[in-house]
Amino acid sequence: MKEGITDLKSDMLASMSDEKMIDCHLIGTDGGVGIPCSKFVLATRSEVFKNMFYSGFLEQHADRAPIAYPSKIIQIIVMYCYSDQVNLDSIPDDKGLTDQQVTLLVQLRDAARFFGLGKIQQSVEEQVAEFVFRNKIGAEHVCSFLEEIMAPGEEDGPFWEILFQFVLMKPEECLHLDHGVMKCHPRLLARLLEKITDTSIVARCLYAWSAQESKEEASASTDQEKEMLLAVARRIDLKQLSTKELSSIGHCLAFSKDRMLEAYEHHGRISQPQPFQPFRTPTFSSPKATVYVAGAGVAGLNGLYMQCKNDKQRFVKDGIYGGLRSEFEIKYHSADNKWCISVLPKTETSCPLQMYQAFEKPAGDKSHEIKIPFNHWVGLEGAKPAPYTAIIQPPNHFQPPLSTWGTVSFSTGVSSTAPDPQPQQRPPFPPLRRRGTRRFR
Repeated sequence: MKEGITDLKSDMLASMSDEKMIDCHLIGTDGGVGIPCSKFVLATRSEVFKNMFYSGFLEQHADRAPIAYPSKIIQIIVMYCYSDQVNLDSIPDDKGLTDQQVTLLVQLRDAARFFGLGKIQQSVEEQVAEFVFRNKIGAEHVCSFLEEIMAPGEEDGPFWEILFQFVLMKPEECLHLDHGVMKCHPRLLARLLEKITDTSIVARCLYAWSAQESKEEASASTDQEKEMLLAVARRIDLKQLSTKELSSIGHCLAFSKDRMLEAYEHHGRISQPQPFQPFRTPTFSSPKATVYVAGAGVAGLNGLYMQCKNDKQRFVKDGIYGGLRSEFEIKYHSADNKWCISVLPKTETSCPLQMYQAFEKPAGDKSHEIKIPFNHWVGLEGAKPAPYTAIIQPPNHFQPPLSTWGTVSFSTGVSSTAPDPQPQQRPPFPPLRRRGTRRFR
């Protein structure tokens, strides 16, 4: 830039260090001297700040205004009001996220919603999606995000729903006993276990929760929350679990000793020697990626889309639109460099109806990766509100064995990770006697 010529952004940022241009300090919950700012600048960016400073409240004539968020969050908000840019470098870490950083991200999103700063909210949600859906953090941290979003009572929104669906599709990874279950509030854990279809995982999570309850002097669960989890436990038929799966749990608050004994007796009655079968090398088919859509204003569009076999950048699902059986499609159009969500009624004279579109961002380092917009969709022909979309990769074929969750002896209740002994089986056929030999008594 030529000497003597400046831009608006640099001038606005320079005014933050000029005491003549500062008439207020925002004080966070952690105290301190506060974040210097101009009431006029903040009021021009947010209706909430405008009402706070120019509607007769105490803050109008005060030089210090308390804000119910940490100073780090207030600093990001003030910098955005001055520069129109969202800088999240102070929160995420390249090595992953800590629980404290997860809390700050969710609080920043909550603050952006409170002050009506949609660009900050969008940036935070993109950052969370980048960490979660592109496997930059452990899957167990998703429960931390759900926990924090659930605290202010926002568990029915599309952002929460799409993270919730991620856990349902990868329960083994998200609810590992050492991490995920312990991060879940009992109310959140009950909602997750009600939806998870793998009975073995549900039983192990309930056992881990029961063990945690017994360790704490004061119960972390209220009577209502405890009853929700016990109701889930009562719906589990322990007889459907294998003996190895049963060995990974024990009698506890969720599963009484009588129920466990009944399940073991059931397996003892039905156990039969297995016939000999030659070993066959298992074959695995490549799993398909899925796209989950939440929050769309078009009826029938939300839900799970499956990846097409012949086109990796096309995802479809069946549904009803306008009373007609239709196919919903998410597809990338390389000619226009954009993604489209369309509806195709299954009639002879029908043509695709585009509902939403989003322009693709520059490709990453790995060209084979599919990167779908998360919250940049724009509705066409009044199709609002716009949805959230995320690619959820299927879990790995080779999951950690059950022994990594820890096994429990039913008689003693002592944890052990030793492998289960292999039962001895009798030969499938009696040994053959060589022809011409005599049998002596």
